[in-house]
Amino acid sequence: MAAGPLSPSELGTIGDLLGDAAGEFAEHGCNDFGCPATEENKALFIAIIQWQAAQAGAAVDPTLIESVEQVQAPNQEIYSFDNWAMGYFAQRCRSLAKNATGVLGLSVAELRMIGALLDLMVEFREIDLEDHDITVDYTLSATDENKQFIASVVEHEGVAGWERRKAEVMQSKREIVLPEHWITRYFADRCKQLAACVTDSRVAQ
Repeated sequence: MAAGPLSPSELGTIGDLLGDAAGEFAEHGCNDFGCPATEENKALFIAIIQWQAAQAGAAVDPTLIESVEQVQAPNQEIYSFDNWAMGYFAQRCRSLAKNATGVLGLSVAELRMIGALLDLMVEFREIDLEDHDITVDYTLSATDENKQFIASVVEHEGVAGWERRKAEVMQSKREIVLPEHWITRYFADRCKQLAACVTDSRVAQ
């Protein structure tokens, strides 16, 4: 797995993965997303709720104040909707990817939350594979940067024959295709690793 902060390219890919998942998860019947009720997490959940309210483009959501009050209440866990959080962090990562110079990066709390959301996305992709034999592929052009990235993903996944597949990736002249949940799992672990290893409150850049 790569070391160091998330690059603009990585942030952009994470943003795209989260953005696609936000639309998909909006169709799920049960989509609660919870985390410990720390002050940082409460602030993030309020930002998510307010961001989601602004997306509607209509009158103020009558449940907005109630939702914020629920987050601020003295509880051990707080909850929002996973698709709201995915949409919020999709735009957050995309924004950082476009404005990497001089822009504050992701906080440790944000990295933990993004990691948890990406884990959730992996879980659903694995259910699709195991129960319905459905695999969602992810395709990247064979640039040197993409080859290095995908080789890291393949090594991280550690499937049988990963060394041979990694070598094939590095020699490829055509588009490279691999399961989306491999990439998602790689970034989930990358975010969690960064959150665990840093003491600075903002680490993406």
